[in-house]
Amino acid sequence: MCLVSQCALQSSQLTDVECRLVRVLGSVLGLGWSQLNLNVITGNPSATPDDFAGLPVMRYMDSVNCIPITLCYKNPYQLAPDDVAALSRLYPAGTSGKSDPTARIRGSVYFVNHFGGPGQPMQGVNVFARWKTSMGARLG
Repeated sequence: MCLVSQCALQSSQLTDVECRLVRVLGSVLGLGWSQLNLNVITGNPSATPDDFAGLPVMRYMDSVNCIPITLCYKNPYQLAPDDVAALSRLYPAGTSGKSDPTARIRGSVYFVNHFGGPGQPMQGVNVFARWKTSMGARLG
């Protein structure tokens, strides 16, 4: 833990401190580390602009070359859709009349048995879902 006067000794360090503070507050609220879009950090496969835009604040690490953090991320503590979905799952909107902008996927992923049908359910599977726009839809 640092004293307030010693967390950021220069104004260029404020963004780094703010980003880490947002992560700490996220963990206090009950958020865990996300595994989404880690290719932004690892470089395997090469990251796209959508990967950078979807990189959660609640990631467990940053590249060692990201000091200050703004060298790698334009808005390092702007919540990504994964962060918002996790928060809305922990703290639903309730009966305010506003619709929930997130979606949930439920189910199981199974191994294939020797007949080609579903066998044992898998554990520890990461499922990634992204909104897709219709290829036939055109604007204008």
